[in-house]
Amino acid sequence: PCSVYYYIPLTAIGGASALFLESRPGSEDWHPIIGDYGGLVKHFAGAICTHWTTENKTDKTRVSLDVRLIAGPMFHELVCGGSNPGGQRDVFRER
Repeated sequence: PCSVYYYIPLTAIGGASALFLESRPGSEDWHPIIGDYGGLVKHFAGAICTHWTTENKTDKTRVSLDVRLIAGPMFHELVCGGSNPGGQRDVFRER
C-alpha cells in the first residue's frame, strides 16, 4: 500500500464509537474495530481500504490518534485509488 495507518484509541471503542473498515480494497466487508484503552493499536492500508466512523450516539467521548506513515520518496507519487491529490477518495461524495 501507499501508506500505513495506525489507529490508536485512547478510550474504549465499540458499537457506535468504533472505527469501521474493510479487510482489503474494494471488498466492502465492513467490520468494526473494538477494543479498550491501552490494549489496541490497529494498522491497516487506510489509503486504499475504505474506513469511517459513525455518529457517536453513546454518552462517552471517542478519542483516538490516527497516524499515517509513508516513505518520503513515495509521497509525491501517490495514486492510491482516488482522483484527488495524494490518491485520496471522497467516499461520501461518490455516492
